[in-house]
Amino acid sequence: MAITQKIGASVLDGLAYVGSLAALSARAGYFTFVAPFKGKPARVQKAVSQAMEAGVRALPILSLITFLSA
Repeated sequence: MAITQKIGASVLDGLAYVGSLAALSARAGYFTFVAPFKGKPARVQKAVSQAMEAGVRALPILSLITFLSA
């Protein structure tokens, strides 16, 4: 494979990665700033309850890690 093909493949991979990041950022921005005003409310109560549940479920492993690292 010629050096130009290797460089071209690397550039295309980089552009694909940057494009994916841009698409992800656009979707995140849309659902953060636009969607709540278009009838798609944020489910804050559900998000908080899931975060609390994950936090409570993480306590045993956090305790074990703290015990083993101290």
